[in-house]
Amino acid sequence: MISNDPTNGLKAVPSNTFQLSFDKESRIDCYDRFLLQGGKNKLICEKSPPRLSFVPSLKSPRLLLKKFISNISYLVFLNLIIKAAWVFGIDRTVQVVVGEQQYGLYFAVLNLTLMFQIFMDMGVQYYNNLRVAGDNKRLLELTPKILGLKTYLSLFYFSGLLLTGFLIGWRSEVLTLLFHVGINIWLLTFVLYFRSSLTALGKFRQDAWISVLDRLVVILLAAPILFISSLGIEMSIKHFVLVQTAGLLISALTAGFFVYRSTGFPKFDWNFGNLIPLLRSAFPYALSVILMGAYSRLDSVMIERMLPNGPSEAGIYAAGYRLLDVSNMLGFMFATILMPMFAAMAQRNEDASRLLKLSMLTIIGISTATASFGIASGNGLIAFLYPGAAPYWSNVFHLLICGFIPYSMIYVASTYLMAQDRVKQLNWVYALGFSSNLIANIILIPMHGAWGAAIATLITQGTVAVILVVMARRIQKDHLRVRTTIAMVIVPAVSIAGALFIKNLDLEWLSRAAIGAAASLGLALAYGVIRPKQILQAFGAIRK
Repeated sequence: MISNDPTNGLKAVPSNTFQLSFDKESRIDCYDRFLLQGGKNKLICEKSPPRLSFVPSLKSPRLLLKKFISNISYLVFLNLIIKAAWVFGIDRTVQVVVGEQQYGLYFAVLNLTLMFQIFMDMGVQYYNNLRVAGDNKRLLELTPKILGLKTYLSLFYFSGLLLTGFLIGWRSEVLTLLFHVGINIWLLTFVLYFRSSLTALGKFRQDAWISVLDRLVVILLAAPILFISSLGIEMSIKHFVLVQTAGLLISALTAGFFVYRSTGFPKFDWNFGNLIPLLRSAFPYALSVILMGAYSRLDSVMIERMLPNGPSEAGIYAAGYRLLDVSNMLGFMFATILMPMFAAMAQRNEDASRLLKLSMLTIIGISTATASFGIASGNGLIAFLYPGAAPYWSNVFHLLICGFIPYSMIYVASTYLMAQDRVKQLNWVYALGFSSNLIANIILIPMHGAWGAAIATLITQGTVAVILVVMARRIQKDHLRVRTTIAMVIVPAVSIAGALFIKNLDLEWLSRAAIGAAASLGLALAYGVIRPKQILQAFGAIRK
């Protein structure tokens, strides 16, 4: 035992543990660690920046804007370059090469696997992010337990995934594909967990690079197969899955290295008695992920199973959903940055209303302009990406891209509500979304195929978004005023109506799309949804 020493803030701990302790007031540049070496504790205290530091106070509006905009700008920049090349250069080309039927089957398998991702997570990603952002020292306590828990969860994940695939009628080659895709999602859960630790520690730049590393590896491996015919290798779904495995493995190892560099190499805690409290604490977050994932990913599986030409319809749906997924990267990036910021501010009882308003209005303005671009393009964008695609493909895409607006609102509002510990209320809303989506799909898919599933998606996301924004407004009524809320409705509604008119103009599709996006941005500026002055002030603060 080591007695308390006020000079370094060290607390006495049992001989078989180690602990970090910091003086919150003085923010001393010293870290204290116990290293277990040969069964003996060795104290290290160095006058250097702490490896685990508290998230800085965000009471200053300028500092708040600077931190949010600088981090989101860096993340968006990297993702626009790498993931755009992945989606349009690799993923889209693979669908063109293998055909809509083969890719549609792969897309259904992928989405079923993503639904089972929760059994490898059980809410610990969100729980870890929120708790560590509020108190960085908890990373040392949680890491061994979470890694031990994931070992047990892997068994439930793979057995449940393969059993479900068998029960819905998949056999032989499809089950083999399901297993291989399952390995990829298994690796992805570790990447996401390590990223949650990095963002909770405020290491947003490292997280930004990890967020694109797997796609970068896939681009480097898949591009020669797709575009260099002299290699004599024909791209197949099997090759596509294997190169993703390589990318995710490298990404998981790199992310783990960054985390362990801050914590030291942890021991796995396989004592199930120690893991039960963690599982119980994380369960509300697990339920959120289950319900949200179910109503977001169920549609493609239902299309493939319910229709005679299911794989083909699922392929058409995947073509439009791919563009929605690209757009949703923005919402996910906002949530990645906002979660630890909201959590740290909630821990210190700081007012997050300015950050909530800025992020909500900004993402609504951008998502509305994006949806307007897609709709105003008419059939041109889909025909450009998928030569020979019928107008029906564009009809499906237009409904899906409209869903980007409520999707983006859900990302911001749900992140804020989760940081405010409103997980129970969130789960009720997600349960409503799941049930309404399931019923709508059962009714609409047999009647309208992929187009019916797109309608169900838009209805579900719109309903959930409205409810979550109302819940957030009740908490932050001083800054989400009635005028702001009305602008959040008028700008998207008028912009989409305008895009529907513009798509019928006798112009090139790219010109129509540009006009639609510009008109939407102009409307957002007029109603104050996008505020250049605030953004420019924030960038000015960044330069200083």
